[in-house]
Amino acid sequence: LHSFPTRRSSDLELGSVIKLDEMERCGYARAVSAILMGLCMSSQLLCAADEELSMCRIAMERAEALGNRDSLAAACCKFSEYYTYRDDDSTRYFCLRGLEYADRNKPEPYLMLKNNLAYTYTAEGDMQAALQMYREVLGECSRLDYSDRGFKVSVISSQGVAFRRMEMPDSALVCYGKALDLLGEDGPADEKTYLLTNIAVLYANTP
Repeated sequence: LHSFPTRRSSDLELGSVIKLDEMERCGYARAVSAILMGLCMSSQLLCAADEELSMCRIAMERAEALGNRDSLAAACCKFSEYYTYRDDDSTRYFCLRGLEYADRNKPEPYLMLKNNLAYTYTAEGDMQAALQMYREVLGECSRLDYSDRGFKVSVISSQGVAFRRMEMPDSALVCYGKALDLLGEDGPADEKTYLLTNIAVLYANTP
């Protein structure tokens, strides 16, 4: 009879340790790769933001050099768009400054400045001031016969958000319903999804 060589327990343990070590190295490499990818994406986003801010500054410099009120209002609006969701104080500063220059008989950038200003009130929790401003924006849309459906849907949706945060679900639901009706059957799918999600959240959180 031939005896076959057998692996000693120490050999098995050593092999297991080596295999485990290899797995740990692979896991470490994947983790490092994921971190590097995340840093790369963050760097790209920062570069895009820096480029956007640089364009805002160039537009403002040109407007100030020209001394043209419409150009100054447009430049302030660009800044307000940039700072929205980034810095509420800066957003409000450029909105108020832009409204000093904006022609109130032209929809753009006048209405966008007012809408961005309304957002700053929502962000700081002053829902009464936000709702008042949103009502003013919609009133000015009517006065100026401004028919940009997407813009009006956004304003009405923002009213709904303000009512929801004030724990007034019925009023919020009315706003979301109006926004859906205005959006129509041919409206963007992502806008519909956003509104329907808000409605679902309302029903889920309302006793």
